[in-house]
Amino acid sequence: GAFRTINFREENPVNILQEETHGLGAEICIEAAWCDHSVNEGILMAAPAGRVLLVGISSQNQIQFNHAAARRKELKIQMSRRMKHAYPRCLRLAQCHQVELKGLVSHRFPLNKTPEAFQMNLAYADQVNKVMIRI
Repeated sequence: GAFRTINFREENPVNILQEETHGLGAEICIEAAWCDHSVNEGILMAAPAGRVLLVGISSQNQIQFNHAAARRKELKIQMSRRMKHAYPRCLRLAQCHQVELKGLVSHRFPLNKTPEAFQMNLAYADQVNKVMIRI
């Protein structure tokens, strides 16, 4: 589990990580949000010879990052497709109650509140984790 969480709207995650690691950086950075800035932040947070795993999907189908920082650190940048036929296995685990799912969905909305649900998720409001729409 995480020993510290960072709200990027309130704190600079690059600075926090540098402080927490005494300037060493992280051996692996996993970018799963694909905000405009998160790929570059992963590059800046990574330790020399570290890895940056890109899981998020770009809405623009483009990547922009600090090439000089990635090159100087000799980073390994890896892409991940995410599914890799994992959904059927995950569903079987869930059906057999071998994984805890209760904490995944933080907010539930009726169908007529779908716009509000999307707005909350988009704004990361109220410490949202996942939003579920009941139909």
